[in-house]
Amino acid sequence: MTATRNPRGTEMRLGLFLGRSDGFCEWLGPRSQAEEYHRLSYSRDLAALAERGRFDLVFRADGLEISPSKLGRKAMFGLEPLVHLAALAGVTEHVGLVGTLNTTFSDPYVSARQFATLDHLSDGRAGWNMVTTPGSVKNFTNKEVLAHNAAYDRAEEFVRLAEALWTSWEPDALVVDRAAQVFADGSKVHPVHHRGTYFDVEGPLNIPRSPQGRPLLAQAGISPVGKDFGARHADIIYTVAFRKDIARSYYDDFRSRVVAAGRDPEHVLIMPGVKVYVAPTRAEAIEMYHELARGIDVPSGLIQTADAMGGVDLSGLDLDDKVPTERLDVIGGSQAQRGRPAMLRGLARDEGYTVRRLMELVLSTAGHGAIVGSPTDVVDHFADWFDDHAADGFNILPSNEPDGVRMFVDEVVPILQERGYVKTQYREGTLRDKLGLPPAYPA
Repeated sequence: MTATRNPRGTEMRLGLFLGRSDGFCEWLGPRSQAEEYHRLSYSRDLAALAERGRFDLVFRADGLEISPSKLGRKAMFGLEPLVHLAALAGVTEHVGLVGTLNTTFSDPYVSARQFATLDHLSDGRAGWNMVTTPGSVKNFTNKEVLAHNAAYDRAEEFVRLAEALWTSWEPDALVVDRAAQVFADGSKVHPVHHRGTYFDVEGPLNIPRSPQGRPLLAQAGISPVGKDFGARHADIIYTVAFRKDIARSYYDDFRSRVVAAGRDPEHVLIMPGVKVYVAPTRAEAIEMYHELARGIDVPSGLIQTADAMGGVDLSGLDLDDKVPTERLDVIGGSQAQRGRPAMLRGLARDEGYTVRRLMELVLSTAGHGAIVGSPTDVVDHFADWFDDHAADGFNILPSNEPDGVRMFVDEVVPILQERGYVKTQYREGTLRDKLGLPPAYPA
């Protein structure tokens, strides 16, 4: 591929996934620092690398349950995102801090306080990845399982209420006038009087308006109702796309939904996740990938693959068998009909993926796309998608962390910068300012 400079004239956005995307059990490597995964020093060093590489944000995914039966060779646990990111706010200066919070199992008032606090503590770098996943109901007192559309109805009310709380303080309500002995102007702090289907909240929020007005909003819905929700609210969309044609189709469809929602599609950034296996040469990267693949524990890999496909029965099949169509049509609930499970079943049904290929895809990509190659290969891959409007940037899941992050920063980013895709310096201001997005609430 001929190297070209960025033809779009806009920056390619980079996000770093914090948290284990470890289907190949990369923690077994002697340089993995697996003993440190839960320590602040470990994620502090990753965030420092992200800032050195001029990443726009770090992203902390979340899950609200754990299965002891799936522990063993698989690295599984989850630091709470907002506490984790608040700690990182004190040891970073520029990179955005985006964390997941589930609207099905959270409270709008508490959540609005948490994100407003993070936005204040980080000088305006907070972001919220909005999810509705209902699968963790067993860990919460309210055992009601919301249907897919109902979960998004709750999310809609949740987000609108959070926005009302974030704006319950007018921008100039905090006065701090010592001479007049006025700390804040109570006439500019307003109750929200919310009485809705799911929530009953008086307000106002007990925190002044934060630097961004509200956190950056991110979302990763794939179903039609999920995409429409994101089109109404999100500033960043995380997508799942194994190939460029899928990514381009999603990109065009989503932007049309943004327009239908009355918003400017240039104000929403679409960032597919991509697992990056990078080494000094393509041959070394391929060998690294195959070495990791050879370490797959097949029994546990099959369980993960079946789960990722929405509960498809893979029992009794050889690794080189194709999945019978009748098994693909037996699915375990509404969530299995959407998102990654539906995409994986489509690959099995429409493109004849074998069990082995499906398992390797699930474990090697954490459900996302992947690139295996040299630094130049990675840059060419990113540039191809970006130039063709299949992505505005990428949420990067590194391999062989932390060395893979260091390789990306030291070897991939300089080429991206040389070709004009990635900035060499951060802009001043909040996360929205750095991303070139307009104010959340224009004056």
